[in-house]
Amino acid sequence: MTLLINRDKTFLEKCEGEAKVDKDVPAQLKQVHIVPQKLLLTPLRKFSIEDKLITTLAQKTKITKFLRLKSNEKIFALWAGYRSVIVECGNGELYKLKGVTVNLENPEIINELYIFDRDPDIFGAQYKYSAKYEQQMSGEFNKALKKEGIEPVMEFKGYWNYKLKVNDKPISASVIKIKGDTRLDELMDTIEEILFQKIMLNTPNKSGQKILQKVVTLYQDLGFVVGRLKRLMNKNNQSWGPDAHRTNSHPGNVVLYADKDHLRLGFVDFDASCSRKVDKLNEQEIKRLQNDDYYSIRSYVHKKQCSSRQLASDKYDVLHWRDNNSYNNFLRDTFCEGFKKGHDDETFDQKQFDNKIPLEQLMEINTVLKSGVSLLEKKSEFDLHGDSIGGFMDREYCKHICRLHNEYLITHI
Repeated sequence: MTLLINRDKTFLEKCEGEAKVDKDVPAQLKQVHIVPQKLLLTPLRKFSIEDKLITTLAQKTKITKFLRLKSNEKIFALWAGYRSVIVECGNGELYKLKGVTVNLENPEIINELYIFDRDPDIFGAQYKYSAKYEQQMSGEFNKALKKEGIEPVMEFKGYWNYKLKVNDKPISASVIKIKGDTRLDELMDTIEEILFQKIMLNTPNKSGQKILQKVVTLYQDLGFVVGRLKRLMNKNNQSWGPDAHRTNSHPGNVVLYADKDHLRLGFVDFDASCSRKVDKLNEQEIKRLQNDDYYSIRSYVHKKQCSSRQLASDKYDVLHWRDNNSYNNFLRDTFCEGFKKGHDDETFDQKQFDNKIPLEQLMEINTVLKSGVSLLEKKSEFDLHGDSIGGFMDREYCKHICRLHNEYLITHI
């Protein structure tokens, strides 16, 4: 189990349709399934701080046992977005099933998305042509990764074709083999929620200062690797989206997973990607889209959870950017600094490329955050109105915490 952040449980049931998948996928995935509509209304569990971060063998074993429960009619799964789940099927390999929450009896058109010259979005679904396009675009990027000796984080293994059409266009779910599914926005949200619950507006002691330094280093390194991967996408004459408004270039589409002694990163969600070759773009057009990608990542990294992931204590919130919840803190700024350095490095093409950082960096942080070690030296007199997380969202609170901890970074780091 390579998840780093806990997810809510769910399951899929058999339904009518045709499975077009590779021969080597687990037997359960050779039959078409769907998430029952009643499960979309189930309130999410609120994980405790200790349960959010997956660090112990007991936590991993508990999740694995759930995913491997035997049933002739069901596949047990974890949420992976408003229309996706991840399953394990007992062979130790993870699969993402994308487009499996559609209402097959009464599909819901998301009218708010009639802003693009394309077919309307269907809640919980994807068009078959869109799934095939994502397979093509992710395949293009996978080729670039393999040239650099990097194993891709996602590999298409086929489709479930439902007996449903919208606008005379078939609806399908993607069956994708994955290395992991923890998203960068999930990880940062969780680390910061726990960190600021423990430190809040108080003055950190030596342990608090040390953990802040480690988080700063982690964020810079994560930003650097994301910048390098984005530069590789540019080198491959691809973009992550067709324009600044409909882009997949955000931390919700950066996956992290543990691989032996390393924490590896990868990009996912290529259904809006563009390619100079496939889309017949000239050099100026592809560079404009790549520039949009660049600034989108730097912008959206300051927003709370770019995409709905069924994360602990978050409401089941369908799509999109939650602009009223911004993280204007120095930690996100350090990520952007690392991203800029990794992306803008002029010697990129002459250097060997990789997508990993030491796993030890994250494990040390998680151990401290989950322990009972005090990180405080003295309490602040700042008047916090509301609970800790609500307070942290408050703009004045953001300014104060940023100013407070920047002073310690300048002095001690």
